[in-house]
Amino acid sequence: MTNCTPDAAAIRRAYEFWRFAFVQKEVAKAAQTFIDFPPMQKGASFNLEQLKEELGKKAAAHSSGIGSPRGRI
Repeated sequence: MTNCTPDAAAIRRAYEFWRFAFVQKEVAKAAQTFIDFPPMQKGASFNLEQLKEELGKKAAAHSSGIGSPRGRI
């Protein structure tokens, strides 16, 4: 006769598998929302070169007086 009682390792593996299956199902539900409701806008990109260029333009405009409130009076 063999012992049919599960050992602690088998119980733990079953629990770990159940937890993995649950998380997999929840992630699949969340991922489906990206298909059902695609983004309406393009994702923001952060490019340091573009930022430096924009700041340089603003600094140049500020130093030359373009856009200052005094120039509009």
